[in-house]
Amino acid sequence: MTLAGTPRAASSGLRRRVLGLLFATALAFGGSAQFSRAETLHEKLSVPSSGKIELLSCVTAHVTGLNIQNLDDVLKLREQLLGIGMTDAAFRSWEYLEQLGAKKKPRVVPPPPPGANGVRVFPDWHNVSVAFDGERFSQIDTYAGGQTTQTLVATSASDAIFSKSNGAVGSAEHYEPGLSRRTRLDSYWLMSRSKTLFAFDYQLVQRGENQLYSAVVNKERKLETHLFVNRDQDAIYAAAITSPTRVVQFALYWGETAGDRRAPRYVLRFQARPGEGEWSVHARLIQSAELDGEIDPDRFKLGLPSGTTYVSYDEFGDSKAFRVKTAIDNFAGRTPFETVEMIKALEAALRAVPPKE
Repeated sequence: MTLAGTPRAASSGLRRRVLGLLFATALAFGGSAQFSRAETLHEKLSVPSSGKIELLSCVTAHVTGLNIQNLDDVLKLREQLLGIGMTDAAFRSWEYLEQLGAKKKPRVVPPPPPGANGVRVFPDWHNVSVAFDGERFSQIDTYAGGQTTQTLVATSASDAIFSKSNGAVGSAEHYEPGLSRRTRLDSYWLMSRSKTLFAFDYQLVQRGENQLYSAVVNKERKLETHLFVNRDQDAIYAAAITSPTRVVQFALYWGETAGDRRAPRYVLRFQARPGEGEWSVHARLIQSAELDGEIDPDRFKLGLPSGTTYVSYDEFGDSKAFRVKTAIDNFAGRTPFETVEMIKALEAALRAVPPKE
C-alpha cells in the first residue's frame, strides 16, 4: 500500500538547484537605488545555528486565478494577505483565496501503483516537528493522530529515514549524506534564511522602511533572486526567483510565532505551473519556534528495531535490502556501508550460536 498526503519528495539535486538559483529584479520599484557596491547578507540578516520548530504542513495545493507577473505583484499579494486579518482556521481552510480572486483546485489522489492493494489517504494537514544543530537535522512527520510517523535524521554520516504505520513493524531507508528524496523543512524552506542564500552578491533598493536585495544567480539563464526585508528588525517578508519574463517562484511570510519573531506564523511558497495563473502552493503554519538554543543530542539518533525492513542506497541509487534481526541503537550515526556491515556481522553472530537442545 502506498501513502497519499506525505510531504512532497524533493531530490537533493533539485534542492541544490533551488539553492543555487534562489529567490527578480530591480524592476521599476519607485524607491531609491543604491548600487555603489555588491554585498552579501551575512551581516545584515541572521541564520539560526540551531532550533526547534513545531508546525502544521499541508499537502501541495494547486491554485488558479493569481496574476503574478513581476515583483510588484508579489508584494501586492502580501499586502492583500496582511489586510485579510488571517486566523489559523482561515489559513487552514484556504477560504481567503476567494478574497484574492483565486481558487484552490480539488485534491486529486493518484491511483495505486501496480501491485499495490490501494492508496491510504491522509488529511490535508499533518504535524511536523523539526530540530537542527549545526550539520545535524531531524524532522518527524506525524499523520492520522499519531498512527503513522516518518522520521528523517540527516547527519554528516548519512540521511536516515524510519517509517512506521498503525503499529506495524517499521521500515528504514539509508542514504549517503544529502541523497534522500525528502524535503527538509529547515530555516531555508520555512524562513528563507540560509548561509547559501545570503552568500550571493546583492544590490540594494531602499523601499520605504524596508529593503529589496537582488542578486544574479545564473547569468546564462538570467535568473535573479530577491529578498524583501526589514534589516533593522531582522525580518524577511518575501523572497522570489525571476527570469527576464516572469516570476518563477516566490515565498510570502507574515504573522508572528511564539518563541522567536524571526519565524513567521504563516508561510506560503509558490511554484509556477504550466497554465495561465496556475501555481503549486506549499502552506505551513508555524506554531512555535525556539532558535539558537540547546538541542537534546538524542533527537539526532534513530534506531533500527528488530524486524525492521532496512534498505541501504549507495551514491548511484543501487539498493540492498535486509530484515534486521538484532536491534541497532543508532543507524543515523553510521554510513550505509557501516550499517550493512554491522547487520551482516550480527546475522553471522546469530548463526554461530548453537541451537538450544
